[in-house]
Amino acid sequence: MQSATTPDDILGRLVLASGAKNELGLAAFLGISAQSIYNARKKNKIPPAWGVEIAKTFNVSSDWIFFGRGSMHPQNSP
Repeated sequence: MQSATTPDDILGRLVLASGAKNELGLAAFLGISAQSIYNARKKNKIPPAWGVEIAKTFNVSSDWIFFGRGSMHPQNSP
């Protein structure tokens, strides 16, 4: 079974969840440089704060962002 937690996978889900067209748009939304995204990929470590910000802003599951588990949008709570 292939892992869905590579930096490329996580960045792809961050782009998708944010509605950005690409990683440059994601960087602009997060207020970081494109170089920061490149460095995170190179180090094989995506800062958790990026995922938390996207999850909070767009009501997206952090499990989906970081691990590819479940659906993008959590079920509505009663």
